[in-house]
Amino acid sequence: MTFFRNLKSKKTLFFIATFFIITAIFVFSLPKRYKENQDSKPKPDLLNQNEVAEDINEGDPLSSIPQDFPVYNNASVSGSSKSSGIEGSGVSIIWESSDDSEKIHSFYRDELDKNGWEIVKDERVGNFYSLSFKKDSASGFLGITKSLKKTILSVTMRY
Repeated sequence: MTFFRNLKSKKTLFFIATFFIITAIFVFSLPKRYKENQDSKPKPDLLNQNEVAEDINEGDPLSSIPQDFPVYNNASVSGSSKSSGIEGSGVSIIWESSDDSEKIHSFYRDELDKNGWEIVKDERVGNFYSLSFKKDSASGFLGITKSLKKTILSVTMRY
């Protein structure tokens, strides 16, 4: 019995770790290439074009997302970061909630649709939900997973 409980715990930890790795890759791989013609143009000043990432735990992380993007009320922010580069900006916010992952997933499916966001992909594996979304120039994904005592919700968005 303990073996199965430990196996379930390891599986949950694996999903959480995989989710955070995917989130980090998405945020930090925002396109930042600069095309240049080396024969006819001078080299640009690359110091002003590097992508910058910063921790936004100090301020209000919700100010970094579009106003019409839904925010689940029964969750508290546990971490956030944003980045900006020559081709756009991005933000990643992580919340924790005591609510069930299915309830949070239903909230986002309904509210994204109500606010005109297109759900590009909606997947579920066990207690892990993943939604990809877009609207105008903004796009991103939302991950929801249930750990032993809380539900982790992560939004990563490029705008």
